[in-house]
Amino acid sequence: MPHKLFSLAYFPPISYWVAWMKPGTNFIDLAENYQKQSYRSRACVADPSGKKNLIVPIEHRSGVRLQTATADLSYSENWPLVHWRTLESSYRSSPYFEYYEDSLKALFGRQFETLADLCIASCEWVAQELEFDLEYEVLNEFLEAQDDEVDYRKRIHPKQPTLLKAEEYMQVFGDRHNFVPDLSILDLLFNKGPGSYSFLLESELQGA
Repeated sequence: MPHKLFSLAYFPPISYWVAWMKPGTNFIDLAENYQKQSYRSRACVADPSGKKNLIVPIEHRSGVRLQTATADLSYSENWPLVHWRTLESSYRSSPYFEYYEDSLKALFGRQFETLADLCIASCEWVAQELEFDLEYEVLNEFLEAQDDEVDYRKRIHPKQPTLLKAEEYMQVFGDRHNFVPDLSILDLLFNKGPGSYSFLLESELQGA
């Protein structure tokens, strides 16, 4: 079975979960340097114009290179409330928003110290709602991928073409614009509900 290497991610995109569920052992890299404009601190969701980024602010220290695992969250603005209200505004009319509303709102009501804590909690919530075990091992020092390993750390990234090969599904703003692929897993959950699990298992990735 191959080893699969992942970055931390905040409510990761659908391609992340399709890769996660393929056979093999999952490793999350906690030794990476923090990178802006990546899925480590943003989730991409639907909105009337097409899509919107939910961005998690980080406390930056001058001259200090941050590691993703130890990057502290900034609460100078109430971004959890902003994220929740954005989701509520965009997805209230979706078929399954109310199905997940209470548990997800409770998650946004928690205050996490580090980005790693937040990302892992978001993934644990997804696994709990889809009823599968979130089994993974941790990399505490950065490793280059070996020949028998599949490295998704740079391949699943907002600035890279999506790896996802999957059927389209009904989206909340589908009457206003074309289908938007590979949004956050939240988009799939709100639109397909418990059927999201089989959707992920049946989907494929480019070059994987």
